[in-house]
Amino acid sequence: MIAPTDAVISVPDSFWVRREVQDSLSARDVGRLVKLFMNYSGLSQTRIGARTGLEQGSVSNLVNGKRAVISIDLLERLAVGLGMPDEGRILMGLAPVRRTSRTAFLVSEREIFDATADRAATFGAWAESSNVGPEGIEEIHQTVSYLATDYLSESPVEVVQRATNLAGRIFELLQGHQWPAQTRELYLAAGRVNILLAWISGDLGYPRTAETHGKTAWLCANMADSDELRAWSLSVQSKTSFWAGDYVEAAALAKRGRKYAHNLGTAPVLLACQEADAWAEAGAHEYAAHALGSATAAHEDVKTTDSVGGLLSCDSTRFQNYAGAVLLRIGRSAEAVEMASEVLESSSVVTGRLGYGTVAQVRIWAARAHIQSGEVDGAVEVLTPVLSLPGGKRLETVASRLRQVRAELSTRPELIRSKAAGELVSTIGEY
Repeated sequence: MIAPTDAVISVPDSFWVRREVQDSLSARDVGRLVKLFMNYSGLSQTRIGARTGLEQGSVSNLVNGKRAVISIDLLERLAVGLGMPDEGRILMGLAPVRRTSRTAFLVSEREIFDATADRAATFGAWAESSNVGPEGIEEIHQTVSYLATDYLSESPVEVVQRATNLAGRIFELLQGHQWPAQTRELYLAAGRVNILLAWISGDLGYPRTAETHGKTAWLCANMADSDELRAWSLSVQSKTSFWAGDYVEAAALAKRGRKYAHNLGTAPVLLACQEADAWAEAGAHEYAAHALGSATAAHEDVKTTDSVGGLLSCDSTRFQNYAGAVLLRIGRSAEAVEMASEVLESSSVVTGRLGYGTVAQVRIWAARAHIQSGEVDGAVEVLTPVLSLPGGKRLETVASRLRQVRAELSTRPELIRSKAAGELVSTIGEY
């Protein structure tokens, strides 16, 4: 029974003739009907329960589809409580009671203000809740840094598995609710993980996977509004284009990334190195030399530390790796050989701190420099550690560079006839 009231909340006449409402009535879909009514009236489940004689939990079960209504008595109580006109009752299969089509839902003034307070309190509780705390955010960022560092020395497949698990965890959190600042941090972490996965996918010979992760990283960068993430995202996209053979696009992406990388650790160094590398591979020696000059200047002007480190950084040895490879291809082989010796004798290589992939790249272009000088024995010596890498660490990027060494040997008749050169070509083929 509806209690006496001194105020009126009217559901618009148009409510009962809306297609979705009439569909709910015809199908006796009470849960959907009550949900639509709540949206239009502004009343909470508690208030709906008070008007229909149901507990709030019962109303919740109806709305969430956990309870089906087949009892005519319950349908009748709902029809009366919602102020349903005869047209609606007939659609639901109930007898008309000559109720006017104008539907007034009568509640007291106190109920009106209690309902608004309920809504405000519910929203407030939701707004201040979060599915992740500051410690969780910090732990995620720290894990990203561990992954970026571990990749330099551990099995790439194992790192990919860990990174994939972390990405799934972050994506699941983002589908929940957290404070806006925490959402930004999660997008930042998601972007960094996708950059790592893009880089590693390319190293292992999966360019399409790398491209997908690179695009996702760019999306995350925009969601987080992070120039740092944009710079690193363009860096990995440049790498993907480079290994796809699109050197002009690779150079353009790297140059674009430099615009976002100002004062962001060593990102400007790596991006300038990538631009120089791409132009050198394309045969544009003047552009390559200019970009290498920019990389050198950026390397000497680093003022801040990298947020992640490891793979997402460009220390002195990594810079020298790129620089030496560029110098070799633009015809400055003497400088390249000198730089190779300096890198391979550095403490980071001797102590094993430098990533095995980077060391392999240095040894490969050092071997090419020896070949160009006619020193096959020197090439064999410097390449032996690369050719001895275990299967789990034989990156596709390294294999591609080794194929260039084999091709270079094959185009030099004066060398290929030597026993050492023949054995080297054979060993590279087996790699």
